[in-house]
Amino acid sequence: ALMAVLDGLPVGVMVADPSGASVIQNRALADMWRGSHALASFDDWRRYLAWQDGDPEPLRPEAWPVARALSTGEAQPARELRFRRFDGTMG
Repeated sequence: ALMAVLDGLPVGVMVADPSGASVIQNRALADMWRGSHALASFDDWRRYLAWQDGDPEPLRPEAWPVARALSTGEAQPARELRFRRFDGTMG
């Protein structure tokens, strides 16, 4: 039932456990990333490249909003990021 609700959302949703492992990813997230991929651990975030708007340097793994939320336990404000999808295109 929860996955049906999450898959009906127009935004990507991922739920991670305290280690950073992805336990739920909805369909919109798989579409956004151009492929479904389960994150085995917090360290897997190092494989992703993303940039804040206007900043030429890629985000460090610990600067990702999800990583910051997991490490600090605090909600993170929404912000726009450019990122490299699994198929190599930019999103």
